[in-house]
Amino acid sequence: MTSDKRTICEVVGVFDDYKHMESAIDDLELSGFNRANISVLGSQKAVEEKFGSPNVNVDILEDNPEAPRSPDIKKEEMGWGQGLLVSGGLISGVVAAIIASGGVAVPGVVTTIVIGGASGTAIGAVLAKMLGDKYAEFFQDQIDNGGLVLWVNTPKVGMEIKAEQILKEHNAHDIHTHKIPVDSHNNPQVFGKAFVKLDELIEDHQNILDDDETINKKLNKISEELKVAANIEDIVPESSARAIMKNIDGAKRYAKDMAEEEQRIVAESMTANSNFQEREAEQYFALATDLEEFASDYKKTALRT
Repeated sequence: MTSDKRTICEVVGVFDDYKHMESAIDDLELSGFNRANISVLGSQKAVEEKFGSPNVNVDILEDNPEAPRSPDIKKEEMGWGQGLLVSGGLISGVVAAIIASGGVAVPGVVTTIVIGGASGTAIGAVLAKMLGDKYAEFFQDQIDNGGLVLWVNTPKVGMEIKAEQILKEHNAHDIHTHKIPVDSHNNPQVFGKAFVKLDELIEDHQNILDDDETINKKLNKISEELKVAANIEDIVPESSARAIMKNIDGAKRYAKDMAEEEQRIVAESMTANSNFQEREAEQYFALATDLEEFASDYKKTALRT
């Protein structure tokens, strides 16, 4: 199946430190740019899979349409806040989800701490430090290779001028605009329908979501991303559509991991809570199954794969 292609302008800028890039992103959003139109370099794993090394010079990345991208990751989303990591004591599931994501390689010592029964707060502090250090290292590696790349899609004519101005005000360099192809089928209606379907899925599984703050946050984040995409006045960039898909896959993996964890606990323990944990395992598997179907539909409509 072929799809009609057209191009839009994309503004590129390079930053020498994270704080200036973060300020530029905040200013772009305040100036009316949707977060779905703003992207940064993807994870170390994604970069290494694409280029054979996690350290790639900025000159190769700037205008490369195949450079892996992700939405801007706020500090609180990277684990620099313990609250995000400590969710109802379900630390083992959080660790599993982080490892599965490929974004950060968590040392085996974390698993040891979890099995050893350390408190959720203590584990959260360890993970926050580890993840914070890991991402800081990733950013520093990018800076050492020429800088932090920021891409800004500008679906409307004239938006590129405003984007260039904002990047310049926040000390970006090598600011320029290039054309990128976009799929005409990525219209906001696709994401609006996905938003409605996800809302129904959340309602169907509210019982397990009420008890698991982590999966609740994951699905609410996806819901917010779909809502943002649905409100874009033009087409949604493919990079944004794929970033949402990555988060859907992450939520699906988390639900499956939690179901398997509950089953493992039941198999190893004949306590009075076994029936409760069996029910929880069933609920997590049901959620994972529905997320698998949702992901399949999303790929067909938003990504045409």
